[in-house]
Amino acid sequence: MNTIPAKEKQLLDCLTAAVGEALERKRRLGQYAVVWQDGKPALIGDGAPSLLPVQSVAESAGENAG
Repeated sequence: MNTIPAKEKQLLDCLTAAVGEALERKRRLGQYAVVWQDGKPALIGDGAPSLLPVQSVAESAGENAG
């Protein structure tokens, strides 16, 4: 098992706390947040707009080639 050096652990803990505080503040204000879930960006929280799936550039190019 890999252990994280103390200085890096301290930095990771600080960043984790800062992100948690920012997400909690957005939740209290009724704002949504963009997070990474299942390998893609996701909008979470109250008021999050519902978006249609976005195609990649390669998928779009394939449709236009036909």
